[in-house]
Amino acid sequence: MSQHVQPAYVGFIQQLEQRRLTLGWTTVELEARSGLGEGQYQKILHADASSGRQACWPTLQLAVSALFPGGFRIKIQACDGVPSTPLGGSRGPNMRRHWLRRHLMQIGQLQTRESRREAMLRLPSEQRQAMARHAANVRWARIRAAREAAAKTAREMAKIRWGRGSAAVAVHQLRRGD
Repeated sequence: MSQHVQPAYVGFIQQLEQRRLTLGWTTVELEARSGLGEGQYQKILHADASSGRQACWPTLQLAVSALFPGGFRIKIQACDGVPSTPLGGSRGPNMRRHWLRRHLMQIGQLQTRESRREAMLRLPSEQRQAMARHAANVRWARIRAAREAAAKTAREMAKIRWGRGSAAVAVHQLRRGD
């Protein structure tokens, strides 16, 4: 019984296999160099077969480290005729938000003020304007909330009849909700 294998997994494994063939290694040699078990690479390679298995990321990392000892870079390209979701699509804002959050975290980890400024300047001007607008809205919302709370307290203090008891009693009544 074959299992359904995701296209991304198949593409990743095909690239590993192409690299193995380029190096001229046998599957046994790859398993020995990477620390995979005997026959495990064949099961990973043919995951859609009845005896095949989809490997987890730590297992794949063993094969990748053996095949690319100097490091690697992953590049994903769209195939012709395959529809892609534009950035303004249903997942676009979330993807932009994820990228921006990651970029801002990297900026926060920079040591000097100048390097943080340079990293912010690498953002598009529309993005910087949107961030500044959002920060201003948050600040003004906080100021409005503080003003409304102060006005409410002043209204409540005005309602208290000052003829009964002292100011301390009035404040106690205000806090208690009388």
